[in-house]
Amino acid sequence: MSEIYFVVEGRIVPKQSTRFYNGHCVPQKRVKEYAEKVKATYLSAYPFNPLVWANKEPLEVVINIYMAVPQSASKKKKDHMIVYEFPTKVPDLDNCYKSVLDSCKGLIFGDDCQIVSLTGNKFWNERDYVEITIRDKR
Repeated sequence: MSEIYFVVEGRIVPKQSTRFYNGHCVPQKRVKEYAEKVKATYLSAYPFNPLVWANKEPLEVVINIYMAVPQSASKKKKDHMIVYEFPTKVPDLDNCYKSVLDSCKGLIFGDDCQIVSLTGNKFWNERDYVEITIRDKR
């Protein structure tokens, strides 16, 4: 298979720094839940393709994040934002990369060191969702 494309509905949950409370590492529950959602979405789209690229093939990944325009914006403002503006608010793009790539590791590809090209974009839209494309770089 040379390309995989799937869409994860809902708002992306970025990977956060590890939190420590009373000297103990506390896993982020929302991040784990989002990782399971990414995995389930992939498996529903490609049920018979586990570990497509397990042999250290070079990969290209494109992650497009679509964020819902705030409900407080007027219809005119929403239309303007979707066409002409980009979201420059949280979440940080690098944390979003980590969230998606860690979810795919061991399921679609063997290790994220295989990724030699990574492109990410944030766009305004009517609803929240994430498009993930992974392709063989050869």
